[in-house]
Amino acid sequence: MESRKSELFFSIPACEFIEDESKFVSDYSDADDALKSLQRKYQKYTSMHTQLQQSRLHLQTRLPELRRTLEMIDRLVASPTMTTHFEVTSGMYAKAQISEKATGVYLWLGANVMIEYSFDEAKQLMNKNVSTAEISLQALQGDADFVKEQMTVCEVNMARIVNYGVMLRKKQQQQTQSQTAGPSST
Repeated sequence: MESRKSELFFSIPACEFIEDESKFVSDYSDADDALKSLQRKYQKYTSMHTQLQQSRLHLQTRLPELRRTLEMIDRLVASPTMTTHFEVTSGMYAKAQISEKATGVYLWLGANVMIEYSFDEAKQLMNKNVSTAEISLQALQGDADFVKEQMTVCEVNMARIVNYGVMLRKKQQQQTQSQTAGPSST
């Protein structure tokens, strides 16, 4: 399996399926050491998946806000005189009368920054932000799916190494028993 580069945040390496357990384990001191290596890799994939899911959730909550803002800009362009309520802070709204003299809007950009835009500039910016958020959401979903696949491959690899370790211990145990029993005399 080839390594795949994520389009958004991570460079996500592929977890290669272990075809030959003995060859894989030979790179480590024993099967337990090889298993620990795979467990660390699995933890990294789990962490990546969690981070991707959190980013995806953040975008999923932000996208409706962006669309509502774009919708409000369209309303302002269509009907410049109106009475509306706007959110001052979380859960607190204020009533506002918008006159036909309005030539633009103020948009929060984040980090306590608000900038005035003309209606056309605001609409263009919000369209770009909605488009970027949708593309990012698709990329995050693709990355999360890819990481989930790598987690599955890693789980299978761990199971194979555990089974290989059990097989090695049984062989060693059988060899030890046959050596301590010694040759039989007749």
